[in-house]
Amino acid sequence: MFIDTSSKSGARPVRADQPVLAANAGSPDLLAGLTVSACEQVALTQLPDAPVCLISGPVASSAVVRKAAKAGDGVVRAVQPGQALAVGAAGESFSALVERLGAPAQVSLCDLSDARIRLSLSGPRAEDVIATQSGMDTGLSVFKPGSSAPTLFGHVPVQLTRTGDDSFEIMAFSTYARDLAESLSRTLGLID
Repeated sequence: MFIDTSSKSGARPVRADQPVLAANAGSPDLLAGLTVSACEQVALTQLPDAPVCLISGPVASSAVVRKAAKAGDGVVRAVQPGQALAVGAAGESFSALVERLGAPAQVSLCDLSDARIRLSLSGPRAEDVIATQSGMDTGLSVFKPGSSAPTLFGHVPVQLTRTGDDSFEIMAFSTYARDLAESLSRTLGLID
């Protein structure tokens, strides 16, 4: 059975033989008309629009950066020393996220909301899909829920975050949205 999380999280399910990933109101339609392979053991969904903030500071302030990022959705998505991504709630404005982050003066904040796309990959074989795309070890004993790391999915740079025992968030530059979705679709077609 296809895993449909749309009723719980607001995410839109990606299904075969229908246009998928229609744009959220006010967003560019990056994946208009794209159809993807469906898989009974893995669901691929586009996550609802939410503000994405790059928090930067001196490397010595990495702890301050991590603390500010954690105030987002609770997950610190470390990019490199002194940099992390914070993601707000669906529908939240960037200014509301910045206010909630309460970032101290020694860090800078940059709005990356329109420059990123967020996909969810979930199901009992989600790790298998990731293993075909990246050399990163995402085993549950190593990459626990709440863990996040930058990696490559083929030629596409992504920020991979484990959101549950068998679910992941994949954040990529918007310009790579179609390449990423098509690559994941080809892999989904091989999984069953």
